[in-house]
Amino acid sequence: MNAESRFEDYIRRVAVGPRASRDLTREEARDALDQILTKSVSELRAGVLLIALRMKRETLDENRGMLDALREHACGVVAPVDAVLDLADPYNGYRRVPHFAPFVAAVLAAAGVPTVIHGGAGIPPKRGCTHRAVLRELGGDVDAPVAAIAARLATVGWGYVDVCQHSPALAALRSLRDEIVKRPALSALEKLILPIRGRQETRLAVGYVHQGYDEALHAVVEDDPALVVRVVRGAEGHVDLKTWTETKGMDRSIGGTLGAVSLDPTDAGIAPLRFDPNLQVTPSVVAQLGADALAGVGGPAAEQIVWTAGCLLHWMAAAPDPGQGVEKARKTIADGRARECLRAGLGSASS
Repeated sequence: MNAESRFEDYIRRVAVGPRASRDLTREEARDALDQILTKSVSELRAGVLLIALRMKRETLDENRGMLDALREHACGVVAPVDAVLDLADPYNGYRRVPHFAPFVAAVLAAAGVPTVIHGGAGIPPKRGCTHRAVLRELGGDVDAPVAAIAARLATVGWGYVDVCQHSPALAALRSLRDEIVKRPALSALEKLILPIRGRQETRLAVGYVHQGYDEALHAVVEDDPALVVRVVRGAEGHVDLKTWTETKGMDRSIGGTLGAVSLDPTDAGIAPLRFDPNLQVTPSVVAQLGADALAGVGGPAAEQIVWTAGCLLHWMAAAPDPGQGVEKARKTIADGRARECLRAGLGSASS
């Protein structure tokens, strides 16, 4: 059966309602998304299949197959460092609460943990404030090649990789995603691509919103070798931790063992500060809040950054416990190392 006939068969099997639909195998899902990424099928047919899968609810094999295709079309690079931490936030950004992954990454880098973040510009359907937009406000180079960012992890310690660089075929689906409106499986799976890995180990920190997605995200990547995963229930699906209440999560070791995590900020002396409910969450506002936090100005942004970084330092075995991780994070801010790492990681566009 040729590619066109196979894709037609996938639609016939999937797009017949929740009761009569039949699932695709992992290889069939990989093949289907491969045809979409290579634009071997029309956007109309591609949209029908993605929405039909969403309405049916994707199976584990279907999600794994689509992730296989995404990774095959991505520019994966191994950085010249033993371990890499990937902070995987939603590509469609945030609207309600500021998130500070670029600043958390700078703190982690200053503390000796190579960290990568990745994303895009205005991904539908939310089209919220993104890390790319915040970094542009700071004068950062948001279009550096993946290999350049991988090399930067060994010198500066952190960097941003845009989807246009690590997955041009995925970035080219922007118009399709605009048309289908609803969030397809791509929205979850693109966070798991891992554009840069470590020589020995890669750790993935990823957020979720809806109940049950923690186990689902773990399951999709459980057969990935040398990958350690933490999934946390952050606001709007981000990895930043709440400072006013505990954050629930789930860790998985390389051996595959899952364990519940409860991260309570009161245990680390974090002030339970909230942002002004009338705060306009824009790239310029977030950039200023984050820059002020690394300059030593206290407040909600600073507490959110050091709490998130402190827990990650503990998880990366760079601190004995989250409280000492927070102390280590605060020290990188107090002595100016975090601010310098932020500046260096922005790249040539900031110079």
